[in-house]
Amino acid sequence: MEQRWDRGVRSLTTGPRPDAPVLAFLPGLGALGYVADAVAGCGSWAEAYLLDLPGFGHPLPCAPEVPALAAAVVSWLDAIAPGRDVVLAGHSTGAQVALRAAAARPVRSLALLGPTFPPSQRTLRGLVGPVLRTVPRERPGLVGATVPYYARGPAPSSASSAPPCTTPPNRSSPTSTPPSSWPAANTTASPRGNGSTTWSPAPATPTW
Repeated sequence: MEQRWDRGVRSLTTGPRPDAPVLAFLPGLGALGYVADAVAGCGSWAEAYLLDLPGFGHPLPCAPEVPALAAAVVSWLDAIAPGRDVVLAGHSTGAQVALRAAAARPVRSLALLGPTFPPSQRTLRGLVGPVLRTVPRERPGLVGATVPYYARGPAPSSASSAPPCTTPPNRSSPTSTPPSSWPAANTTASPRGNGSTTWSPAPATPTW
């Protein structure tokens, strides 16, 4: 997959396929690498994109909220897929963003994967049991695909005290570029860990 920037949103894509639908995948808050292999596989039937939205592993000057992230997705879709069929998929927090984006912009299909916790698991005590049952079945490689993103994000206290992001951040003036290690880290941290993904250096485009 190749890296690109559109409307201030960084993404990975399997390449142009004008004859196929556009698949836009929104990962859960905190990481991209854990779904890189899946999105690459979708390139066999779609022009597939894996989006790296504001707040997904990037420090922000404001607290990211679902409405602002959904607006960023709608703006991105308007630039990438005008008049084309779109399959919008999201996992975890990304599912909530995808649902709101689809309400604002019609899509061909909407896939919501694990969109929210059931009420019984919305406390630390309620999560302990499910985590202990799930972790032994997860691949160790997923740790490398998620932990670095959480470490790069803002501390919970700073995020909660920051003003909310009410509109997509302005990306008209370049300020900085992502770390050069970002592409390679996602490639090696994908669950299969294959080297088929090709990452290109990011242009002088703002990051968060």
